[in-house]
Amino acid sequence: MIRCKECEHRWSAEDCPVCPRCFARDLSNRRLISKKHDPGELPYATRSFRSVLSWELRSEMSAVVRAVVEHGTWLRAVNHGGNPCIYFCGRLPSVPGSAVFGGDSMPTVAMDGVLIADAWETPHIYPVESAAVERGISVGVFVGWEKCGVKNCTFMAVPGNLACAIHSVPARAEIDESAPKSAVPADAAKGPSRG
Repeated sequence: MIRCKECEHRWSAEDCPVCPRCFARDLSNRRLISKKHDPGELPYATRSFRSVLSWELRSEMSAVVRAVVEHGTWLRAVNHGGNPCIYFCGRLPSVPGSAVFGGDSMPTVAMDGVLIADAWETPHIYPVESAAVERGISVGVFVGWEKCGVKNCTFMAVPGNLACAIHSVPARAEIDESAPKSAVPADAAKGPSRG
């Protein structure tokens, strides 16, 4: 476990590269729903497939963002320019949303997951079908988020950085001394010597 230098929140940097509490707060202050995925734009037909968030999920956006960031899986999305995305399929306040097939103006099939695409630069959220994301992982459309470049460190690298929250300059977090030693990777507390 490491501790955020800004808010003191403790988290596992093996599961999330940045403080999930601070990141969820920052995301909640941004417009995350594009016209394409906004239920307020229905009925609205396009030529191609899209997904639309449910009204319930849209009204609970802060809680949804917090759940996705805290419990989601960080991936690199090849089809989004290699940018980070966060995928979550789990307990949410409602059905995430539905699919709208090309030419249709209303959704027809419920979806069971949520994706925050381009999470670091231009984040936007939309519902996804978990089976489609799992297929994407199996064929390399989504790949695991990279680890810190510091030798023997198993923490995730901060987006746009080669190092984790501990080893980035300036450091965003520090080792939580109260955490069990097994929760801290070997050499994590050492300086950023690359090897």
